Amino acid sequence: MANSFPLLRLPRLALIPVFQQMEPIDVIAFSLLSNRARFMLKSHGLTVTSINIMTVNHSLVLDIVLGDNKRLRLFLRLIPENLSDFIGVLVDNKIVKWRNLGLSRAECIQRIMNVTNCASIQELKFCGAESFDALPILATLPHIEQIFILENCNEGFVHKMFEMLSKLISNVEIFKNQFENLEEFQKVLMLNMNSITINVMTPRDPTRLQCCASRSLWCHDQCERSQPLFQIVDKKQV
Repeated sequence: MANSFPLLRLPRLALIPVFQQMEPIDVIAFSLLSNRARFMLKSHGLTVTSINIMTVNHSLVLDIVLGDNKRLRLFLRLIPENLSDFIGVLVDNKIVKWRNLGLSRAECIQRIMNVTNCASIQELKFCGAESFDALPILATLPHIEQIFILENCNEGFVHKMFEMLSKLISNVEIFKNQFENLEEFQKVLMLNMNSITINVMTPRDPTRLQCCASRSLWCHDQCERSQPLFQIVDKKQV
């Protein structure tokens, strides 16, 4: 049996070169071991360009963009429960598994953001209705710069997403054929966000709607003519 080495018992000055020699993936893995490991790595850890999240097939895919444009990709399975004990990591085009040491999915994401000194999620992409499973986890995030909602997400999911995440969002882009419940959609337009862009996907109607706070909502047709529909009030300025 191999002997363990008490790495965290080393003096701080001795730990600095150790952390500096770690690969980014090792820094993240080490930070998930304990709060003490996370705290020690935060001041000597890595800084990333951005962290993006995609929800697909009952999983959260974290795309971590490093400063040299290299990427790390982590897969957090939401269901079934027996798979949630592991974190999938894409390394050299191969998937390896880390065992999760008792952290919830929300705690994993928050710890990764903390050790990478990332204050917000740059992009969050919802790919289907199964994304319902991810909403309670994503609601714990500090801030989301941009959300993309693809056409496979049904209207019920869109409304639930806005209900749970609206306070975290700056900008939203929706790819959708139509909204049947216009009253609920009007509530969406009144949310306190910087912009909402709606891309109507029906081939016969390539309309692109974009509404921004303190601007008019415009409807653009194929002839590139525009007509103001109604005014959106920026509640921050009221």
